[in-house]
Amino acid sequence: MRKIEKSKSADLTSTSDNTIYTVPTNRTFKLRTLIIDNRESQSVTYSIYDGASSNGDLKLKVTVAANDVLPLTNLVGFEFKTSVVVKPSAYSSGSTVSVGGEEVA
Repeated sequence: MRKIEKSKSADLTSTSDNTIYTVPTNRTFKLRTLIIDNRESQSVTYSIYDGASSNGDLKLKVTVAANDVLPLTNLVGFEFKTSVVVKPSAYSSGSTVSVGGEEVA
C-alpha cells in the first residue's frame, strides 16, 4: 500500500460547507493533523464530515475558544473517502483550517 503525505489549508468563508481537501478517486485520506485557527470573537463549533454535511459522515466535532488555535496531532482512525468538509457554527471574522495526513490506495 503506497502512502502519499498530503496537507491542505483553507480559509472558511461562511457557515456553509467548506471543502478543505478533495480525496482522489479510489484513494482514502487518513487524517493525522487538524489545526483550527478561530479568529471569531466567540467560541465556534466545527463539524468535520466526509462529504457534504447534508449526507456525509460526521467524523469529528470540536469547539475552539474565541481567538484561539486548536492543534490536534497524531490522530488515528479518521478516514475520508470523498472529501474533508468543515462546517462552522458561526462566521464573521473567519477561521483557517489545516489538515494533514496520508493518502492511500
